[in-house]
Amino acid sequence: MKIKSLRQRLIIFLVIPVALLLFITGLLGFMYAKRIMLKEWKEASVLKLQRAAHYIDMRLARPVEWIRMFHTTSGSRGGPIVQQWILDQLRNQEGITSVHLELKRDREMESGHMGMMNRGMGRGAMMRFHRGRIAEVTPPTFDATTGKKTVTIVSVLKDNNGQEVGRLKVGLSFEYVMQDIIKLGWWQSKLACLVEESGRYLAHTRELRGRTKLGETEDPLELAVLEGIKSKKFGTYLGEGHPPKLVSGFYKVSQAPWAIVMFAPGDEILAPIVKFRNYYTIAMGICIFLIIL
Repeated sequence: MKIKSLRQRLIIFLVIPVALLLFITGLLGFMYAKRIMLKEWKEASVLKLQRAAHYIDMRLARPVEWIRMFHTTSGSRGGPIVQQWILDQLRNQEGITSVHLELKRDREMESGHMGMMNRGMGRGAMMRFHRGRIAEVTPPTFDATTGKKTVTIVSVLKDNNGQEVGRLKVGLSFEYVMQDIIKLGWWQSKLACLVEESGRYLAHTRELRGRTKLGETEDPLELAVLEGIKSKKFGTYLGEGHPPKLVSGFYKVSQAPWAIVMFAPGDEILAPIVKFRNYYTIAMGICIFLIIL
């Protein structure tokens, strides 16, 4: 009777407190490690995405700089000669597929001259305009002439009254824009894509073939990423589950209304934490067994 009472006291005052202590310590340790690992993943993924977005920005920035130089030529002395030289230099830039200067034929221009400059056309008179701005960077479209996808940088030219007098359209090979991105290891091994702000896919890895738009399956994680793209420069998100089934991050391109998006399996990201949790559970069970023994 005395031995039975001693065993009961042992269980109440020793085994149960030790088990609770080990359980609480392990739970707190797991939560702390999980937070640290997720923080490290977020920082690393944002840096990768930032680098990828930077590569695209660099490819787009080169023709954009020449276009901005063209914007400054209207009021300069010898404007037509300078304009012609800039367009020639622009055509010779790597990745450029076309340079097309469209003028409004139904509008009187200050110089009284009208002309059109296109790739393969003659060297006509240039135009005078008050200011210009880059209006848009279009999504990639198939160019039947080159047989490749091209991106068009559209620049609107206006007169002193703010009326549009012409447009400068510069075609850029989409393959050239994505050249550095394709070389990145994670682009081939993980779920990654380039999307418009509306969510439409511009490019994606093999795993996302057959999809046309981010969030089209009503997945909560994809919808959260799509919402973030509309209001933030970058962000990271966790999917459902413990550990989350998927984690995602995005980073917006500065020169175009696009965003690089990456998805990764949560169990791979948190694999060290899950392993720690499993080992700790086994160790806790052994300790309690030894105490009882």
